Amino acid sequence: MLRFLRHIWTNAQLVLRQLGYYGPPISSQRGIRQGCILSPLFLNIIVDCVLRRWHSLVGANPIAIFYADDGRLAGYTQDTLQKNFPLLLDLLARIGLLPNVIKTKAMMSFGCSSVGIMSTDAFKRRYDSSLPTHRARKLRKVQCPHCDKAVNDQYLPTHIRHVHHVLPTVRSGPPLLSPRPSKRQRVSSLAPSPALDPYVVSVGTDHNICCPVKGCPTYSTNLAVLRRHFCIRHPMDQFTIIGCSTFVQCPRCGILTTALNPRHFASQFCTRQSIRRSRTLASVQRSSVPVTPFFIDDAPIEFVDCFRYLGRILSHDDSDDMAAFTRLQQAQAVWARFSTLLQADGASVVTMGRFYRTVIQQTLLFGSATWVLSQRSLLRLERFQARCARGMAHRPIQRRPNGTWITPPTTEVLATCHLQPISTCIQHRRHTLFVHYADQCSSTYQDCLAMDGSTSRSMVWWHLNHDDPAQS
Repeated sequence: MLRFLRHIWTNAQLVLRQLGYYGPPISSQRGIRQGCILSPLFLNIIVDCVLRRWHSLVGANPIAIFYADDGRLAGYTQDTLQKNFPLLLDLLARIGLLPNVIKTKAMMSFGCSSVGIMSTDAFKRRYDSSLPTHRARKLRKVQCPHCDKAVNDQYLPTHIRHVHHVLPTVRSGPPLLSPRPSKRQRVSSLAPSPALDPYVVSVGTDHNICCPVKGCPTYSTNLAVLRRHFCIRHPMDQFTIIGCSTFVQCPRCGILTTALNPRHFASQFCTRQSIRRSRTLASVQRSSVPVTPFFIDDAPIEFVDCFRYLGRILSHDDSDDMAAFTRLQQAQAVWARFSTLLQADGASVVTMGRFYRTVIQQTLLFGSATWVLSQRSLLRLERFQARCARGMAHRPIQRRPNGTWITPPTTEVLATCHLQPISTCIQHRRHTLFVHYADQCSSTYQDCLAMDGSTSRSMVWWHLNHDDPAQS
């Protein structure tokens, strides 16, 4: 590689131009040719040396991923990132790479949202049947904040995401951040105020014992039922029972019990509630972390909800729906140009199918090997391919004189154009990537096989048939 670089720099000739006049050729013994195919390769070699030096100074965390001069910095704590960020910028400045404050963005990711506790309205419905049911609440008309359109409450998040293509905002914080979604506000309300005393429950002669939390309608004559209620409904609050035997709070599940022994820790309730309580505590801790903007030479970096990195849309909620929608828009634009050209030339169905597989499908499924799509997003991709196939096969949806519609079967249309369903194409790409990791990274391959896909959302796409690659 050094001999190759020396050969290029020895034979490189530059010609200066000014005001339409060209000067004599001069030799160049440094620098990189702009626009050359080898430019990203040279930059990767140089930036790799910078990153190795940076990791030797700061350690394994934070994580830096670069391709040429386009990089992404990630970490679990903001202080660590802000502390090591200027050092990386100083090392990159030594090779002539300076940061662009306008293009540099910051994003805080909380991962996919977990299942939360029951809402207050649904919980009160258990004790007061006159309150509206869940279906009645979801069928109420609400106004969209973006287009002032009245939609049902159950369809409002889907309407905002798929019509306006706006993701839920991250959280409240500095002026550069957006307000936090209501779901996270409900989770953060579980955190008790440090200035408040623990709730006190008195056991007397009354038949019904009410929950001391304000606004909670729970009451029962059985103290064991209330103890389970405190543990499940108010996991972040502290309770003290007066007038009964001494209770001890379990450090795992949080229930008030008379004895902490191995039998209690091995019980099904303690196991499930400890997992649920740890998730709730992690959500509260994440929502209470103070956030301050990042700086590059005293210039703040803008916080965003989604960002394009190397053609891939990264969102703060770890959702790939926005990435799939972006690829769908690009594929629609490319197909609009190619279909007009092919129809004007009178191309056959087989020829148009080949163009679709070579150009349109590659644009549509770029990066789909690592997508985790919802059924709605996958259906949108399938419908787009079905529309393209009906246009290539000249079998559109027609309306009869009696008012009925004729829809050609999608399987027949795809078979005519020699196309496969989108889900099958994505599975082929995942299998190709999986085989690549099996050949290049045997340790990663074995780790993925040993991992249970049901425990992690990011591992769903590893569910392949490893025994029969043809079916994968």
